[in-house]
Amino acid sequence: MTILIALFLSAQAGTSQIELPPKAKQALNIALTVKWQLSKQFFHQCELNGDSLPDYAMKLTVGEDNCVVEYDVTLIADPDGYGFHLLGARPTWLSLAPNRVVLRCKGETIPDFEHFDHETGQPREIVLQTDAIEFIPSVGCCAVIFIFNNGRFQLRDTSD
Repeated sequence: MTILIALFLSAQAGTSQIELPPKAKQALNIALTVKWQLSKQFFHQCELNGDSLPDYAMKLTVGEDNCVVEYDVTLIADPDGYGFHLLGARPTWLSLAPNRVVLRCKGETIPDFEHFDHETGQPREIVLQTDAIEFIPSVGCCAVIFIFNNGRFQLRDTSD
């Protein structure tokens, strides 16, 4: 039991130390000309564009006091640095029921609700060629997945 508690505490300590590379911080400072803070709730190092350089998907907060906005962003690596992509933004008071953010890994299969099999009526399936980011709302609308393809994100519904 003591070993399990120690492993849990060390894992917790590791997750509190989120560190971005200097070029990634530089990309955020250029894209966001105001002070930003990285959220520990949603941070993934991933492979979104298939070039084997580490990409990042994260939630940032910008602003102070009653004027705080949450940004869901990705940083896509290239040999010269990182490209900034805004996936979503909302005032923090709208996040009373936050989205669940899931990193979908290369090779996973997801339903394609835009294309159906004519014989069965079931959605076709897509095999992910890279990692992707899925937002699953706690209430309300459909889940969506962001797939990076040919230099931009494609948005697809993943629930009916």
